[in-house]
Amino acid sequence: MADHAKKKITWEKLWRLFLAPGERIELKSRSIAFGVFMGILPVWGFQLIIGMPLAFLFKLNKALFFVFIHISMLPFTPLFWMASLLAGNLLMGRPLIIHDWQHISLKDLRAEGVSFFLGGIVLAVVAGIATYFISMGILYYRRRMKYDQIKMKRAMS
Repeated sequence: MADHAKKKITWEKLWRLFLAPGERIELKSRSIAFGVFMGILPVWGFQLIIGMPLAFLFKLNKALFFVFIHISMLPFTPLFWMASLLAGNLLMGRPLIIHDWQHISLKDLRAEGVSFFLGGIVLAVVAGIATYFISMGILYYRRRMKYDQIKMKRAMS
């Protein structure tokens, strides 16, 4: 059996490859944040078609982008839809929830659609920015922990 066939692929090795140890933390965080942004953006099924060329254009980590664009998959989809609608209604000064479904008009549906779209854009931007800073913090913390472990090993030997 060939030497390369004996090597086991573990989740830890795959995760290390996935996080691309040689890449800058800022680039990884941008890739993650852009994936979350595109995943929430209300373009209904075109997130990957729009986002992947942009990820190439911005020279992002495509693997990280691809994983985090799937944030809007089930079971989170209804949560993002509701949050988008609530945020849009709040921004437009409309009631947060329609209580009278029996007397809803086409005008009301159109206004709800605009609220949903506006709220989805705002939610995507806010989630993308928050994800950027959170991922930066986590990745810097992991790097610091790694360097601290190396220092401890050197000090003990």
